[in-house]
This record gives sequence, structure tokens and C-alpha cells, in this order.
Amino acid sequence: MEKLNVAVADDNERMVEVLGQIIEEDKDLELVGKAHNGEEICNIIREKEPDVVVLDIIMPKMDGLTVMDQINHDKMVKKHPSFIVLTA
Repeated sequence: MEKLNVAVADDNERMVEVLGQIIEEDKDLELVGKAHNGEEICNIIREKEPDVVVLDIIMPKMDGLTVMDQINHDKMVKKHPSFIVLTA
């Protein structure tokens, strides 16, 4: 079975690190990117094509809802990920 490629986006640096560690410790998951704002995660999605994105709703530069909308309507994105949304 292939590993599931996962990217994480949250403006809370500690949360990104914790989620990243959990993903890296799971033999079925591959961490392909970490972002601290909406613009960064959009770039990671376009470049790394993750299967799943763990996404915070409230982030600087672009919130999580806008990220999902932009990615889902971007014809240049070859592979649209599934989103898991987190919020404090």
C-alpha cells in the first residue's frame, strides 16, 4: 500500500509541529509540507499534490475556507486533495 501524502497548515507553529510529528510517526503517512498561512499551503498543494490537507480555518493572508474554494476552482491544480478542517 502506498503512503498517503499529507500537508499541514496552521498559523500556530506548535500545532504544525505536533501534527507533523504525528504524521511522520505513522508508517502509512508521508508529510509533504507544512505551512503557517493560506498562501503557503496553496503553493504546497500546487507543487506537492498532497492526498490530504489538515487545514486550520483562521490563518493570516488567506483563511482556510478561501484556500479550499481557491484550490477547488483552480484549473491548474492537477490533483485536488481532501481537506480535514481544524479550528480552536
